[in-house]
Amino acid sequence: MSFPPNTSSFRPSICRAQNGSQTAAQMRVSLACKLRAATAVLPVHVKSRRAAFRSVLRVTSGGRQQFEDRQKALSLLGKDLAKRARSRCELCEGSGAKLFDTSPKAEPSLDTLLLLCERCTEMNTRTDGAYWRGLDDRSVRFLEESVWSEEPIIKSTSLMLLKKVGSEWSKSTVEMIADMDLD
Repeated sequence: MSFPPNTSSFRPSICRAQNGSQTAAQMRVSLACKLRAATAVLPVHVKSRRAAFRSVLRVTSGGRQQFEDRQKALSLLGKDLAKRARSRCELCEGSGAKLFDTSPKAEPSLDTLLLLCERCTEMNTRTDGAYWRGLDDRSVRFLEESVWSEEPIIKSTSLMLLKKVGSEWSKSTVEMIADMDLD
């Protein structure tokens, strides 16, 4: 069978749902039907479905190449990041820290990467107010210390999270940081 299959040999009867378990041949026929259906809706200006499929593969492989290049750049920064964080969470100093990219669309650098534990990663990704209202103030008190870090990315991330906490102590810390930045 050539790929994509020729539409003149298309038999709708083999594309019907099969009851019970499918044999390997039936699964191949089912997959071929799905591929025919997917390629049938391709633009008319494409000379052949095979050419269209190749163009789809080129776009997909280009995205994959970008992804692999980004992963390689991130891995090159890993040792420096682990050294800076002493292989611990950079906000709460907990264990089990993993890479967190604060700006995934920008070029990876130490200025945009953090090592964060699972809890701090969740805090950075949650935006719903119910999550923040449900947090115990004592569980996020570490932000009060991490906001004084020398690293700008740690300081800005801690400040952003302190603003989300919304308790009295966090508001006073934010105000104190704002006053110091003005001086």
